[in-house]
Amino acid sequence: FIPVAEKSGLITEITWQLLDQIAIDYNAWVDAGLQPGRVAFNADELFLREVDFSKRITRIVNSMNSTECPIDLEITENVALDRESDTISTAMAIARDLGMGIALDDFGTGYASLSSIVGLDVDIIKVDQSFVRMMTKNAESKSIVLTLIYLCRQLNKKCVVEGVETKEEYEFCRDLGCDEIQGYYFYKPAPFVEVMDALSAEQRMKKA
Repeated sequence: FIPVAEKSGLITEITWQLLDQIAIDYNAWVDAGLQPGRVAFNADELFLREVDFSKRITRIVNSMNSTECPIDLEITENVALDRESDTISTAMAIARDLGMGIALDDFGTGYASLSSIVGLDVDIIKVDQSFVRMMTKNAESKSIVLTLIYLCRQLNKKCVVEGVETKEEYEFCRDLGCDEIQGYYFYKPAPFVEVMDALSAEQRMKKA
């Protein structure tokens, strides 16, 4: 349904509703004595061009029960490379001023080159899962992931490898030295109550 929502323009309001729900769920987890950590959401160009972007995003962040902004904004390469758009640049600056981390999602599958990435105003680079799928099978994909991790380190950007689904993939990423690893190997999307149970179990393990 996402392509349909993007084409019709409904994706913007869906994203705002998602953020409202994130704030509600986050506060409920905190009120239960849990530590949810950070939450990332994807934003497209239309969302960042929203007329009331500053007012609405500030309200949501301020409503969250946290001393620091617990939200990261994820954008695709085509949005990040749109440097001619003052509106998008302003929206990203507002997000960063609120304490959001800016993440470049699915890196390696779009249009960003090594020369263009140097000037990208992002804090996090997420290596696309297509490289992860192949790196346990061929040396070329493993070398690409290793190179991207090294590049992030040299540019002082956090490297997140996404789409990790097996123990073998996890061990590869861990041994390569990436900053964070994301994927179904750890947990799959789940409803509010199940996430609360998972956070509670994790917290009990840390205290044990």
